[in-house]
Amino acid sequence: MTRRARNGKPKFQDPRKFFIIYDRDSAWDLAKHVHDGLHRHGVVDVFLDTEDLEEGLSEPEWRAQRDEAIEKADVFIFVVTTGASASDEVKYELKKARERKEKIIKAFVHVHIWDVKPEHIIDMDGEKIDIMDFQVRRFENKYDLLREVVDSASIVRALRF
Repeated sequence: MTRRARNGKPKFQDPRKFFIIYDRDSAWDLAKHVHDGLHRHGVVDVFLDTEDLEEGLSEPEWRAQRDEAIEKADVFIFVVTTGASASDEVKYELKKARERKEKIIKAFVHVHIWDVKPEHIIDMDGEKIDIMDFQVRRFENKYDLLREVVDSASIVRALRF
């Protein structure tokens, strides 16, 4: 549990910038739970498109804001569900994250696809990416996912007082 100051805010604030990669159709609720949970644990800069993009933007405008968040991110949290490998947005965001070689990419794989090897492969314009090459953890539900993200030592090591 995170220790809190008298004002109720976490005593520790992680200075890193996080970006959540997910398929909106199959994982929005999971991504939102991680976003909100990380905020509660002192991670103040967590980009989630549905929370952080301004409403009413044109497609070029929201894409520019999203790309800026990718460029600024230190840690990418990739929520892998059944729809992830088919999503053009996931492929794009993952490609951009991988171009930032010095950054951390953590993949959290839903148990329903954990043992299905073909689902671990994402075809990115002819390049086959095996998500098992990333730092991978599995999860069963949104609570398990958040626990795995928080417990992941290289993401929020200092949050465990």
